[in-house]
Amino acid sequence: MIELIPKHTPRFPLSSSLLLFLAGALLLGVLGGFFILEQFQSNLKTKLQTLDKTLRGETVIRQQKLQDEISGLKQRLEDFNLLVERRKDFLLFFQFLENTTHPDIFFTEFQGTRDTNHILLSGKAATFELLEQQKRAWEQREEIEKVALSNVKFSKDGGAEFTMEFVFSPTPIASTLPPNAKENNVKEE
Repeated sequence: MIELIPKHTPRFPLSSSLLLFLAGALLLGVLGGFFILEQFQSNLKTKLQTLDKTLRGETVIRQQKLQDEISGLKQRLEDFNLLVERRKDFLLFFQFLENTTHPDIFFTEFQGTRDTNHILLSGKAATFELLEQQKRAWEQREEIEKVALSNVKFSKDGGAEFTMEFVFSPTPIASTLPPNAKENNVKEE
């Protein structure tokens, strides 16, 4: 059968077309937003990796500086320990000088090492007579092998300036110190 009545093709209402258009735009917006957010995330990851590398590099540099500083401090402590040990070596000698030197004689320079028994002292005495008496008193000590005066001259105040050379016997000075001087001494290890 042939239909004689023309049929109209159904038209979608305007609201349906509008909703379809809005849905398509929303889909495009969501897809575009997704790609934009993916790009931002990629950029942020790159920046984070760069900052992490920089921070690690700075941390390594800081650690290196701190290690260098610690090494320097360690070296200074070792040097200080050596100085303290050497001071202990001369402590007995200075106690010996303190116990055997006349109060009007004082020393201004000291030269010597712990490895040798040879010590050179420069100083001043109130009088030449006092200096000679002190020299004789030291010559009578058993721990001193030789006492020699040199560069003896008048000082500006009328006293005597001198240089005195000591050569000690191999016996330790500690064995000849008075008992109270040994008690005050720092114990050696």
